[in-house]
Amino acid sequence: MVIHKIGDALLHDCDILCHQVNLQGVMGAGIAAQIADAFPSVEQDYVEFLPKELGQVCFSSANGKYVVANCFSQDMMFTTDYMALFKCCEKVLDYMDEYNLDSVAFPHHYGCGIAQGNWDIVEKIIEKAFENKTVKIYSRQ
Repeated sequence: MVIHKIGDALLHDCDILCHQVNLQGVMGAGIAAQIADAFPSVEQDYVEFLPKELGQVCFSSANGKYVVANCFSQDMMFTTDYMALFKCCEKVLDYMDEYNLDSVAFPHHYGCGIAQGNWDIVEKIIEKAFENKTVKIYSRQ
């Protein structure tokens, strides 16, 4: 079930927050920069994570509040790779099943700002991957 909410994705009430990261190890813009500012340990885990490959996910605790899933779905040209996004979603779903977690948050327009993804495609991937979980998509407006 997908629920659209108005609010700050960093202040969600879900078990996991997913966001897109690049392969370069830099959380310099968008929600990634906000996460890095709010939770330096999440940024450090991401910087140190290996291998930085499309489809990988670096899971990190956000000060015990929730888990951040750093999803490597932005290619070397800084664009959204839809196949990598789907693979990341599968890894997040496996993690949720392993730890008996029920809900996942995404920022609205995940992968559609700097990475120029198409929200209609991204949203369909998210809906398909998490069809049996609660998904909350957060928009600031």
